[in-house]
Amino acid sequence: EIAERDGFVIDTDHSRLDVAMICDFFAASYLGEGVDLEGIAPSIAKSRAFGLYAPDGRQAGFGRVRDRRITVCLLSDVFVLEVYRGRGLGKLLVDVATRHDGLGNIRLWMLATRDAHDLYWPFGFTDVEPGRVMGRWRGPTDIDPN
Repeated sequence: EIAERDGFVIDTDHSRLDVAMICDFFAASYLGEGVDLEGIAPSIAKSRAFGLYAPDGRQAGFGRVRDRRITVCLLSDVFVLEVYRGRGLGKLLVDVATRHDGLGNIRLWMLATRDAHDLYWPFGFTDVEPGRVMGRWRGPTDIDPN
């Protein structure tokens, strides 16, 4: 356990993750649009994973960081199951992930969100700086299945 609030805990132990639940969440949300769901588990294994667990031990949320511990990190796949929302747990998850084990010194954090801007703004996330930071977006309909 690396953080606790009101009986909820955040842990980085990959063996605790309910990967089936994570895949189900992705499949039912925009996060999973155009994503090879079979690739989720291997991708999680290569990331710093942050599991959020309810007082009864069931997984209540998830987030992960992809980094090289140098200058740039990607925060992705952050979610809290609907039944647990409204308790500040998403904010706790983002706070813990962005400060964990030396990540507080990273120069550039990147993320993509369609609807959670209010969650990330308090942590210093802003729109990407024009003329300095570039990205390339390919939506699910832009990906060639062949």
